Parts: sequence; C-alpha cells; structure tokens
Amino acid sequence: MTKLLLWKNQEMSKLRRDINSLFNRFGSDFGIESFSSEFIERSFIDIAETENDIIVKAEIAEIEPENIKIKALHNSLVISGKKKKELQKSNRHYHKVEKQVGSFSRTIQLPCDVDIEQVRATYEKGILKIRLPKRKHDKAHDVEIEIM
Repeated sequence: MTKLLLWKNQEMSKLRRDINSLFNRFGSDFGIESFSSEFIERSFIDIAETENDIIVKAEIAEIEPENIKIKALHNSLVISGKKKKELQKSNRHYHKVEKQVGSFSRTIQLPCDVDIEQVRATYEKGILKIRLPKRKHDKAHDVEIEIM
C-alpha cells in the first residue's frame, strides 16, 4: 500500500508541474505574470518528530510574514501565501525578470494527529518554523460493562 501511495504522489506531482508549466508558458506569451507553484514545491521542507512534537521547517525566502498563512488540521498542514511584485523606480529597462510573484499553497501530510490549538510558528531569515504538538490520546483502559 505504501508503494501505491508513493507512486500516486509522484505522478500527481509530475502532473501538477506539467500543468503549471503549460499555464506559465501560455501566460508569458501574453505578458501575464504568474507564480509557479513549483516555487513552494521546490522550497526546502524538513519534517522532524520528537516525543511530543512535529517540527516543520520551510525555506520561504523573500516573503513577508504577514503574507504567509498557516492552517493546521489534525493530520495535515497547509502553508499558503502571496509574494508581491516589488515596485522599484529606476531608469533601468529589464530584459528578463525571473523573480516569481503571485500566490502559492502547499499541503503537507503529517505523520500523526496534532493539537491544533497549540500550534506555534516563527519566521526568521526566510525560514518558517512550525511546532505542532502531538495530540494526546486517552490511554486505553478497561471498562466493565454491566449486563442488563
């Protein structure tokens, strides 16, 4: 089952890249700026687990923290945001600009359920660090059931 899920994820990622590339080429033909979701997919994301927490680190450079949104679900995390175009007044005429602007979103499946009320995030020098405490489950215990 794990191999099937891995294959599915790889194929979906390839399809997403191909569709994004198609739209980016189409948009560039008409001078339309677009933001490739490959930016966030190619960004470095580390997911680590300790006894009590899941720690997610994402490299998201040159985006202001107020333009990043984080949504925690019990077993997944959504990082989204917007990179705005920098308006610089100068006497330069650019022939090509490869800085990407626009919206992005990425959903990350977590290895276990987390306590969404206790999630905390920090952003420093282009690194977004999210601490997701693991959800405490009630320990199994015996319950004697009376027969009526």
